[in-house]
Amino acid sequence: MTTLVAICIMILSFVYVMFHVAILRKSKKMHAREKELLANGVIPYGSGLCHGMVVDQDRPNAVIHDSKKSNSWYGGLV
Repeated sequence: MTTLVAICIMILSFVYVMFHVAILRKSKKMHAREKELLANGVIPYGSGLCHGMVVDQDRPNAVIHDSKKSNSWYGGLV
């Protein structure tokens, strides 16, 4: 019985560790994608209606970006 409990604990520990390894790999991949997007000039800040779109006074055809990262930015990282 104790052997069965020990085996179950070892399996659960292995699954736990592998889960965290997968999360770390995904995080590293997302940070690399973020650097790539920033290097290509894709900025994370939104300018949509949910962000309170403000027209730039100096450039009438432009919008001032706010400091809140948009949902599409996070979607692009995945």
